Parts: sequence; C-alpha cells; structure tokens
Amino acid sequence: MLTLPHRYDRYRLIALVLDHQKKLIPQLSQLKLEDLTHLDQSTISRLLSKSVLGEKGRRNSKLKRESLLALTRSGLKMDQYQASLMLWLSEGEDFKPWRDKEFLDLQLTPPTLEEKRAANALSFDPWQTHMALIDLLERICLADRESTYWYPVETQLLQGNSAAHHLALFQKLKAMESLPGQRMLVSKYPSVLISTDAGAGGELLAETSETVRGELRQIMTERQKILRQNLYRYGERAIHSVLSLKRFVSAEFSHPIPLTERKNRVSALIDFLEKNERFEVGLLDQIEPEIEIAIKSTEAAIVRGTARELSNHPQTVVCGPSYMYWKDERAVLRFYLDFEKLWATLHQAGLTEKRGVLRRLKQVLK
Repeated sequence: MLTLPHRYDRYRLIALVLDHQKKLIPQLSQLKLEDLTHLDQSTISRLLSKSVLGEKGRRNSKLKRESLLALTRSGLKMDQYQASLMLWLSEGEDFKPWRDKEFLDLQLTPPTLEEKRAANALSFDPWQTHMALIDLLERICLADRESTYWYPVETQLLQGNSAAHHLALFQKLKAMESLPGQRMLVSKYPSVLISTDAGAGGELLAETSETVRGELRQIMTERQKILRQNLYRYGERAIHSVLSLKRFVSAEFSHPIPLTERKNRVSALIDFLEKNERFEVGLLDQIEPEIEIAIKSTEAAIVRGTARELSNHPQTVVCGPSYMYWKDERAVLRFYLDFEKLWATLHQAGLTEKRGVLRRLKQVLK
C-alpha cells in the first residue's frame, strides 16, 4: 500500500519538486521551455502551477506521461532517476517506467541499462521509493534554506483558554481537516474524532462552559464526518506514545475525562485501526512527544505544547500561545519531512506494523 495513496498529496509533492528545479535555472523562461520541450505554453503552465496540479490531483486525473517526460528531462534537465520518481508519484501503483519508444518519440536518448534498472526498482518496494522521495525533498529543503537559517513565515496564534477560544480552535481545526489530503498526527493520546461518542471523550468539551458546549458538540460531529469521508480517499497516519497511553488509562491519573471514557478512547483506536485499511498507527516506545502536531498534506499544520493537563499538574506554568497554526508551504513541508523521518524510524523498528501495533495497544488496556 502506498504511504500516500491519493494523487492529491502526490501531485503536491510533484509541484514542490518541479518548482525547485525551475528555480535552479533562473534564465529558463516559458518561451525557452517551449523550445526545449515542444509542449505548448498552457501545458507547461499547468504542470508548473501548484494550484492547478493540486486540483488535478484532487480530481484524481492522470498526467500525460509524455508531457511529464518532456518537461522533466528536456526542459528542467532532471536526471533520469529524479524524473522517474516524478512519474512514480504521478502513477502510484500503476507505475511503469517510460519505454524506449517514449524517449525516441521526443528525440531523447533512451536511458542506460543501469538507469533502467534503477527506474524498474521503483515499482518493487513502494516504501523504499517513498523514502527516496523524502530524501530528495530533504535535499531541496536544505538547498532552499537561507544562509542565516532564519526565514519569516506567517503564523497564526491562539492565546487563551476560555469558551470562546475553544470555539475558535474547533472552527480552525474543522477548516483544516476539511482540506483535501492526508492527515498526520503526533500526539500523546488518540484523536477524540475516532471515538464513538466524541462528546463524552473530549477534554475541551469536559472543561468548557455550558454556553458553547452544544456548539462545540455540533462542530465535533461535523469533524468526525469529515474524518470518515477523507479516510478512505487520503488515508491517515497517527503516532502515539505507549507511555502516554498507559498513563491515560491508569486509575491513578487525574484527568477531566472519567477513566471509563479514557479506556473507551483507546478501545476506539484499536477498533478504528482494525476496521480501516488506510488508517495507520506508529508507536513511540519509552518516549513522549514534546509537542503535539497535526499536519494536513503539505498544506497546513497546527501544534500545541503537551503540558496542558492542568487538572493533573495544577502548578504547571502556561505562558504564550495555546496553539500555533501555519499555512506557509515552507514551514509545513518542514513539519511534513520531520513526521516522515520519525515514521521511517518507527517503521524500521517494526513499530508501525499493524498486527504488532494492535497487540501493543491491547496490552495497554490490560
């Protein structure tokens, strides 16, 4: 199974790579690209437009193989392996390397035997191919980084813990979750959205005033519906801490949610994982996250600190923003790559394998 099963997420990554490659050749005008590729200007513009490519991916429309070959090899001068990665992103499980005839039709020299072997290998192991792509994106990030390592990005902050702040948070989360693309989470505890009764299991619902509780419940119900609609199409991955989960279901743990409801949420995570093929969980063993983060494709990210269990730690000092939200592509890509590298570490340790994860989660409840 592909880590990113839908074209929307994969096309967004294609757009990022092509945009970077074009910036490497600053003198490369649209007119020059037309001469090099023999593609018309509108085709080139569509392939280089992040918004157009993203919308095409959302509709699950295929890219023309010959256009992608002409742009990557003739126009942007990408090497054969990188160009083949773009084709793999475009075609996913239907990937087949370009044939010699496709090169000859464009008056391109066909790849060498070694290049053909490397391209053929992309279809053998989707996981390794995905990690080759992550390595390419990591190198792009490093190449784009300014010499000072600091760069300005637009950030939205939510400060405060009132009922109005809770409502503003739920509205922001709903808007973010409504975006197309895979959702990726790193959190101590399972998402309340997978609970059968989110109203009973949500911390903020338990802590907020009656004045907005009904509205929060309604938004929570809408968010659950959005999650289920998006899950089959885009998939979802979540990373949780085993230590956190064990504490969460401990009778000694003071928490605004009753023990029964906390156990129900872990049970719901198990049930959700068993029933949904495109829902995956990775487990942090013996460590806990310093911050909790939700990422939507490479489009948006929101983070919060983990030291917010004030009922259990009443002396905790809480200063500054409660949540921070980004739609800046550069910032979100950095979060996305950090998530992928962590996921790779867990994958290599066997901590994303579904049967093993289910076994560990069931042990937490014993």
